[in-house]
Amino acid sequence: MEEKRFIREYVISERALTKLETIKDALKEDICKADDRWAVLGNKKIENVDTDTDTEESNALDIEESVNIMNTTQIPSTQFYFTQVGGNNIKDITDREDIALQICDIIEVLYEGLERNNGKLEFVHLENLTSNDLIKVFIDLGEKLSIKGTYNLCLSTKDINLEEGIKYMGLVCTHVLLPKIIKLEESSRLITSGIEECVEHFPDEVLKFIFIPILNIDLKDASIMNVIVNTFQPVKRSVLILEYVENAKELKEWHISILETLLSVKIDQNIYDKLIRLLLAKAVFFSTNIKFSKLLLSFLKANRITSEEHKDLLQEIIEVNETLFKKPMENILKKIASMAEELSGVTIVIFIAAGVLTILLLFIFAKRQIMRFALRSRRGPHIPIGHDAKKSLKREIERRIEVIPRIQYEPQLISDSRYILTPGSQVPPHYYRLKAVDDIKTLEAEITKYDSCLKRHPSENLRAYLLSTLATPLNGSGQRLIHQFCDLYEHAKHDPTEFGDEEYQIYTRLFLKLMDAARLLKSYPSSKKSSPSRTPIKKNIETKRNILEPRMRLPEDQVLTGSRPSTLTVMALDNSETSV
Repeated sequence: MEEKRFIREYVISERALTKLETIKDALKEDICKADDRWAVLGNKKIENVDTDTDTEESNALDIEESVNIMNTTQIPSTQFYFTQVGGNNIKDITDREDIALQICDIIEVLYEGLERNNGKLEFVHLENLTSNDLIKVFIDLGEKLSIKGTYNLCLSTKDINLEEGIKYMGLVCTHVLLPKIIKLEESSRLITSGIEECVEHFPDEVLKFIFIPILNIDLKDASIMNVIVNTFQPVKRSVLILEYVENAKELKEWHISILETLLSVKIDQNIYDKLIRLLLAKAVFFSTNIKFSKLLLSFLKANRITSEEHKDLLQEIIEVNETLFKKPMENILKKIASMAEELSGVTIVIFIAAGVLTILLLFIFAKRQIMRFALRSRRGPHIPIGHDAKKSLKREIERRIEVIPRIQYEPQLISDSRYILTPGSQVPPHYYRLKAVDDIKTLEAEITKYDSCLKRHPSENLRAYLLSTLATPLNGSGQRLIHQFCDLYEHAKHDPTEFGDEEYQIYTRLFLKLMDAARLLKSYPSSKKSSPSRTPIKKNIETKRNILEPRMRLPEDQVLTGSRPSTLTVMALDNSETSV
């Protein structure tokens, strides 16, 4: 029978052979009984039941027509049951019964290919199948495959790409590998090696379709689950422990072995709480289990317990334990409690020390920043001044250097009006402002002409200066005049509003009145008369002048020879610039 199953490169399935035997028995007497067209192949004449008077010419025409039909069509009864081993795609067939037969043929081919030595799953046969057909194929393969075939199936998955892995690995894990693992009664080296290959190439699919569904199933042999957990990379074990506490409804005996591996990684408080509650739920059931006690002991050693609630739960688990590990677990729990009490006082000291250290560091940082900004903002020479000189000379040099920022000068703004007023052009808007400021210089010159001590320093307030110097000639009645004049001056100098010819004419009239008052100063012997009440008292100009005057003279024995001056005194300037 085995010799008849192969025709060249084709192999015939058992179902096809059975049907062919039935056809063979029906065609033993006369092949024409099956179909009139078989007469063409058998070189027999076709008998016409209705007409006995047909001529040989009509028979010849019927035979030719039959030959033409045979050339253009294929007989389904002989064409369908052949399957090519090389992996050609099977044609789509609309008849449901024929489709079922086709899927059975695919299953047979895949099964036979996997059961051979170094067998391999030909995924090309599965490309045109629907999702339901794929599920049926893998369910049947899961029922038929031996351990050897399952191993070959796992090895076949490492050669597929990512897209095929997404399509087929879920079905392989769910309908083939998962039932095999559940049915195993003892460890199998072939299945273990095959699943290791699947975990290395498709860890997410193994986690989703094998690890999670099997957590709530009682296994007869859990060695393969230990292999799966150990094959996962250590980085993935945190995901495994999370999936375990989320999906495991209760602690099972075979869980203990995988938890010993999973608890080697650091876990957060949420997982910690759920895991302790799983252990507590089965504490009485596993009270005499040595493996459970070892797991609990290693759990206490590896994890730091800080919550009082967790301590109480662990205390309940230890109290019902009846193994020889009960005493060590109680000692560890007591040690943890005593350490927590000791740490409470030590923690306070540490926090106080950390606070003091923080304040000290902030103080040092602030002091350094203040010194840095002070040095950067200090105005002074960038090189040492008066090196190897006497202390008095160095002080005089430093005093004069410090006076430099206070040097101020008010120049005349319009030295020649031709530079501002060009012939035929319109008067610029700032011209009257410049003239108003220059008029102050004229007024000051008129005042100082009669008394040089009344010279105004550029930093001195103009309003106070005029009220002080012109108080005597105006006899207290000109305060309003001075205030109006100073308001217009500040308008011209600082106010952004318009200051044109009209405002300047008013300013000029007030200016002329003050000039007349200044000319009257020559008739008064002293102009330093106290100002009336409510008049600001003029600051003594000599105070500022004395600050700027040199305070040191060299001793006679240190007088410099030659054409250099005998003192460091600087003559006062005629202009308004501050003297050094």
